[in-house]
Amino acid sequence: CIMRWPGIIPEGSICNNITAGFDLFSTFAALAGAKIPDDRPIDGRDLFPLMTNNADGPPPHTDFAGYEARGLHMSYREGIWKLTIPSRAVYSVGALDHYELFRLDVDPGEQNDVSAQYPLIKEQMIERAKAFDKELKKQ
Repeated sequence: CIMRWPGIIPEGSICNNITAGFDLFSTFAALAGAKIPDDRPIDGRDLFPLMTNNADGPPPHTDFAGYEARGLHMSYREGIWKLTIPSRAVYSVGALDHYELFRLDVDPGEQNDVSAQYPLIKEQMIERAKAFDKELKKQ
């Protein structure tokens, strides 16, 4: 995502934290001084500290799941790792051979599946993605 805000966002700034479109709600609300609803879970985080290079706390998200109404969809990300779920497996999540693992710090274009080099990381991410999916379905 490229942002431009002269006088607020330093020119040439780069942020490698995980962010998403739904963070804009929380960011705009914070900038407007509005109260975020507390009667339901809000996934978005205020990105203004990141936008101004004043991030003194933990990153807004340590992981991220691509999710839609029917469940986990397409990807799960933690830091430099991204697990992708090809569309043929989206609604039958389970078989390890349907997943691909990418190391985004050296392959931001997701060209090289590194599942064979990091099978334990792949399996751990699959389990965390499934746990996320299960927990969200409880809400």
